[in-house]
Amino acid sequence: MKKSMIVLLVAMFVLSVGCIAFAANPFIDVPANHWSYAAINKLAADGIIDGGNDGKFYGDKTITRYEMAIIVAKAMAKEDKATGEEKVLIEKLATEFKTELDSLGVRVKALEENANRIQLFGYIGVRNETTGVPALGATSTQIPSLRSTHFDVFTTFHATDKVNVDLETVVDKRYEIPYENFQAARMLWITNNLSKTTNIKIGRFDNTPVYGVVYNERIQGFQFNTGSTLKTSLTYGRNVSYSASVYSQNDDVYQDWLPAYLTVYRSAEFSYAVSNTLNIKTAYTDWAYNNGKYVEVGFDKKVGKDWLLKSEVAQSNQGIYKRGYYTELRYKNANPFVPGSYTIYTAYRNIPKDSTIDPINRYDLDFSYDFRGMTVGSEFTVAPKQALSAFYMWGKKPSDCSSTHVFRVQYSVIL
Repeated sequence: MKKSMIVLLVAMFVLSVGCIAFAANPFIDVPANHWSYAAINKLAADGIIDGGNDGKFYGDKTITRYEMAIIVAKAMAKEDKATGEEKVLIEKLATEFKTELDSLGVRVKALEENANRIQLFGYIGVRNETTGVPALGATSTQIPSLRSTHFDVFTTFHATDKVNVDLETVVDKRYEIPYENFQAARMLWITNNLSKTTNIKIGRFDNTPVYGVVYNERIQGFQFNTGSTLKTSLTYGRNVSYSASVYSQNDDVYQDWLPAYLTVYRSAEFSYAVSNTLNIKTAYTDWAYNNGKYVEVGFDKKVGKDWLLKSEVAQSNQGIYKRGYYTELRYKNANPFVPGSYTIYTAYRNIPKDSTIDPINRYDLDFSYDFRGMTVGSEFTVAPKQALSAFYMWGKKPSDCSSTHVFRVQYSVIL
């Protein structure tokens, strides 16, 4: 523990338990003629510790060994400013009151551990997005640019060494789209780490089997994860979606749409680390909403030092166009803490509606649903915890073969 922290923690401790420490202290008094009084008064006179208005700690008044240990701890915190003679005094005092200092150290350690039980992480994103379907003759009024601000905050409470309680709060403020200018969601789940490789998760949480072609949404239920080289994930619950707005050409308005809220969902996912550079994943999903059965398989492979190749194929028992494909090639990896780092990527998607579960309208949606075509994009860390990203997609909708394109620019700040 840094010495500079000792003073602060000791002061907090003294203030919080002062009545106990000084009125009913379990340690015995230091005799009035003990050499330690002269030692701490010497340190006070030299300015190593504060001795009060008269430059002395105590005259005829005696104090307990515990109170003396607190004073010694303050002196130890400033030992780097002490002369050789003063350091000898501090070390001598530390030896004399070692037992009490050890006791104090246990209490300080407990304070530090309690402070570290709660962790906070989040980010803010500001986005401008332009979407068009030229073949349908859509105007900018019918399909406006999507300007939005997004807040996503994660709070983790380490209840015990093995149990974590996580809360995620998401707020989207969307502009220029009727009935969809504000969305909010809150996820709360408990994770019990049974071992280093096995845990159980219960509550409402995100779930993305393989690489998200079939499902990239929230689950209200439980999940069992186990394994290291071969990982298994079993999930059961009900899918939880944002409400969404879709454009109605007949009525010339956007209408709320919530088709799959709290519908029974089951999935089993397996991931195998073939080597340090190759992973293979597969999953089976059963969705009660439409009696859908979905199977997907994919892999990610490091190609050389800076390249990553990722691919997935998915198939369902729904409709006619029930097979989807996805391939992506990435160069380098933007680090949000390293200014100047960047990512460049390109991808091809051919994902009909029938091959996937509609992810409704998540903020992080990249239009994989009902899209066939190419994507190029990049992300650049402009400053620590600040990133600028952009991508352009162009292609067709497999559902009606209409042309479509999406251009997105986003600026994000990590909290």
